[in-house]
Amino acid sequence: MKTTDTSNNVPANETVATAPVRPLKISKPGRAPVTHNACTVCLPLGVSLAFRGVENAVVVLHGSQGCATYIRRYLISHFKEPVDIASSSFTEASAVFGGAQNLKTAIDNVRISYTPAIIAVGTTCLADTIGEDVSMIVREYIKEHEGEGDLPLFVPLPIPNSRGTHIDGLHQACRAAVEYLSLGPEDSFQAPAELPLADATTPVGIFPGLVSPADIRYLKELVQDCGLRPVVLPDLSETMEGGLWDQYEPIPKGGTAPAEFAALRDALGTVEFSTTVHKDSSAAELLHERLGIPLLRAPLPVGISATDRLIGTLLDWSGNEISQKHQQERDRLIDAYADGHKYLSGLRVAVFGEEDLVLGLSGFLNEVGMELVIAGTGGRTS
Repeated sequence: MKTTDTSNNVPANETVATAPVRPLKISKPGRAPVTHNACTVCLPLGVSLAFRGVENAVVVLHGSQGCATYIRRYLISHFKEPVDIASSSFTEASAVFGGAQNLKTAIDNVRISYTPAIIAVGTTCLADTIGEDVSMIVREYIKEHEGEGDLPLFVPLPIPNSRGTHIDGLHQACRAAVEYLSLGPEDSFQAPAELPLADATTPVGIFPGLVSPADIRYLKELVQDCGLRPVVLPDLSETMEGGLWDQYEPIPKGGTAPAEFAALRDALGTVEFSTTVHKDSSAAELLHERLGIPLLRAPLPVGISATDRLIGTLLDWSGNEISQKHQQERDRLIDAYADGHKYLSGLRVAVFGEEDLVLGLSGFLNEVGMELVIAGTGGRTS
């Protein structure tokens, strides 16, 4: 192909030969994902986040340093808050011969650096693969340090990391926290704290799942307005959004206090915002099975129907009437539904997120007249 080129000092009356243009070959694979599943992250991330909402607690992940580093980066990027997660720092030798000594050394270092009241020990894929028994290792550690006055409470979490998402890890961590810090497991190696209640108001357990610190603050306000005292687990309202510090705090203030775990034993009821969590991973189910505490399991209270069910249950438990403030909020929302109906009705919509968030949003979208055509989640439940 010949062209006329007047650039690069080529005279206009001369021609320059160029290579033929070849068509771009585009491979056509079979079915390929548009994106990787952003709603599926590993179980230890959920464990780390759950105990971030427990007062004076530190998480030690039994495995390689990369696991703790990855989870720290993920949480810091999302919440824009500093997050410390300890690691037993597996080496090649640990992977072959076991990492019990690594874990004990990590616990020693955490006790020196943070002096926590609670240490949660979670497993990672590597420790799970080689069959590390973290409960046994923790028992050995407690026996070796028996009699030390500053020995923290331990919550071992030998969870199978190859099955489940970060949501499953969060639920399992909350159940373990209730088991070890409130009830005491049937084969417990330590007794739960016998502490007085924080105040005389009747406690209600709230297990919100993965919601924002602002959501948790509003839930606490709502329960208080119903005449009850909320015991929230995990309580991220301050630890993940606590304002500016004058100096760095290795363990941020806030979280579910030991006295609140004791109060769960006398709770009037529990609310768990999940309809997909397995019974064996549910903290509310554990309290119901052990103590007969009534429970409400429901999707996140997004929209009128789900919120009415929540507030109605709380008022039934307390025997109070709904406050004028929340009645006015409900009236304004109904008015907004009517105002927006002509814009939203019949619109087709897709929802993608964690399962319980998808269920909550789907109920709201149905209320405003939108047509849900696709619901994508990161879990494997039906």
